[in-house]
Amino acid sequence: MTTHNRNEELVLAHFEAHATDEQKRSAEVAGKTPAGAMAYAYEQARALPRTGSCVAVDDATVFAWTMRYFTDAAIPADPDGQQVVRSHPPAEVKASSAAKSRKAGAAKAYEIPARVRICIKRMQAPSHAMWFFRGFPVG
Repeated sequence: MTTHNRNEELVLAHFEAHATDEQKRSAEVAGKTPAGAMAYAYEQARALPRTGSCVAVDDATVFAWTMRYFTDAAIPADPDGQQVVRSHPPAEVKASSAAKSRKAGAAKAYEIPARVRICIKRMQAPSHAMWFFRGFPVG
């Protein structure tokens, strides 16, 4: 399996260290990839309660999600991780945002793009690590 970034390397290393040979073969035959595992983790994080466009998740939970993706035959493969890049309808601009834009001298009010860009970052502390999932549509 190939990786494209540090997060995928961590997920793949965890899977290879904890999966049986049978699970590794099954995941490979099914076409499951670290990118797909991160897409699955993103979708799981998206379902968590949050107050804004970001959610923090501990290491153990993210690794459990990715192990489930690799080992559960009922979860479809997403080799390129494309299922997380979804089109969202543009959100309405709040009146206060439009007023702020006009005060700043902007010609148009702030507009949320139709496609939401996601960001997944892992931060390591001395005693634990947290994953931050950003880019959820707000509202």
